[in-house]
Amino acid sequence: MSKRKTDFRSLKARRDIAMARPELRGTEATVVIVDDFAIQEAIKAGRYRKLPPKKRWRYQ
Repeated sequence: MSKRKTDFRSLKARRDIAMARPELRGTEATVVIVDDFAIQEAIKAGRYRKLPPKKRWRYQ
């Protein structure tokens, strides 16, 4: 059986993606309260495609 070579580029890319997410980075994310109007404007501007029902906060 031969040893597989490790693709360090893909490991680094996965680590960078994980570190970009505040919940995986180990730091506390700031919760911001937004109203319905701000959510509708964000949907129109294309910043959000789908929002879970009854969620009125987002991470910043």
